[in-house]
Amino acid sequence: MSRLFCLLVLAAAFCTGAAKVETFTVATSAPNNRRLEFAVRLPERITPQSRIMVLFGGRNWKAAQTLKAYRFDRLADRYGLVLLAPSFFNDDYWEPEKWSGRALFDAVARVEKKYGVPQKQMLYFGYSAGGQCVNLFYNYAPHRVGAWGAHGCGVYFPFRGNKFTRPAPALLSCGLGDDVRFEISRTFAFNYREKGGRLLWLTLPGGHE
Repeated sequence: MSRLFCLLVLAAAFCTGAAKVETFTVATSAPNNRRLEFAVRLPERITPQSRIMVLFGGRNWKAAQTLKAYRFDRLADRYGLVLLAPSFFNDDYWEPEKWSGRALFDAVARVEKKYGVPQKQMLYFGYSAGGQCVNLFYNYAPHRVGAWGAHGCGVYFPFRGNKFTRPAPALLSCGLGDDVRFEISRTFAFNYREKGGRLLWLTLPGGHE
């Protein structure tokens, strides 16, 4: 699982493909997200090995923008991944216990049912505010996630009690010039490993982007 996930993320920047994207909405109680739009990109084939990979974009990104920016298309086809991205907008969406966690899982259930995607642990990946979502959503329901990754993230969940006795494999990366986020991410990486988590920590040239 961890090798597959790291391969997907590391190679994504070099992979492009013609996206087959469909959109749908989920009703929520959040004032700015009453009809929350999701974009789903289907692989060439759904197989018994297929699973959903949720892509969280930067702050207030539209779902279609996230799919386009991350460029996971060819790898999604190779591994039968269904890419799913939300168009969250304000309303503290990065706090899944309020409303956004339920909205995401409603969307996941709809995709599984409509397209016949096997019910498996998901993969999460996000950049910046999306990275914040990734780890906070993982913390919200860790049993739903098989592996996760975040780039340029500045907010992580705190470790409490024994909840993370078997942390999911993770990938963290940050630009060397992204000073504050770099230190925050590196500290979290150390803590995650101390909890027994398998984590790949990458330093990259440049700043936040």
